Amino acid sequence: MTADEYLKLREPFLQNPLSVQLEKLEANLWRVALKDEPREVVFETIRESQHFVDWIVRSLQFDAHEELIAFLRVVMRQISEWKAHWDKTWETPERMRVQTRAWAEEVSNYAAEIREVETLWVQETERRFEQMEAGQMRVILGEEVRKMTGGS
Repeated sequence: MTADEYLKLREPFLQNPLSVQLEKLEANLWRVALKDEPREVVFETIRESQHFVDWIVRSLQFDAHEELIAFLRVVMRQISEWKAHWDKTWETPERMRVQTRAWAEEVSNYAAEIREVETLWVQETERRFEQMEAGQMRVILGEEVRKMTGGS
């Protein structure tokens, strides 16, 4: 993919909840870990994963996700190293597969934890919205009752 193609992917990628972003990264890591694909395909998957990591890290607030950011920076450094020395990396792809398998498992754990928090946040937001609607309905009904009874 070209730089422009990655830029086109960036905005839709970042519009997803963090758990989905992590799941996309996880899928790429599993693809490298488990599939015996041609060198160019693996390189492109690694490259795309590097973009995902970069986009995720840049979008996070450090104080809220310090541990995740630290982990993703380790991933980023290793991917950069692999890319810089791709011929050497490709000489022993099994080492890369073992590492991406471990990362995929860790990313999966982060995604599950974050999905749980996102779900709780959505449920709480819906509950508050319902309370607001109920409160607004009481105000509207109260105004209607006052109009009907001639009260002020």
